[in-house]
Amino acid sequence: MGVTSPRRIEVEIGELVLHGFAPGDARRIAAGLERELAARLEARGVPAGLERGGELGSLRGLSVSIPAGARADVVGSAIAGGIHTGVSGGTGHGR
Repeated sequence: MGVTSPRRIEVEIGELVLHGFAPGDARRIAAGLERELAARLEARGVPAGLERGGELGSLRGLSVSIPAGARADVVGSAIAGGIHTGVSGGTGHGR
């Protein structure tokens, strides 16, 4: 049985527009998003449409449910779930 080398995956989010959050939450939201998206890609693999690399133009209109008063890292995790679902061909509705 051969050993599979880990693949490097680079994800760049050019712009993420969030309404209703304090400017100071941006870094914590980004950290939660990065952590959760990396965990999902590691656990579930790269979505079929992206396995050969390339770019995904944009994901518009993703809907993510976030409880009122959620911590910034929880918000980031929820957004990551929506992004992963969106690039996997799902509806874009959070967890």
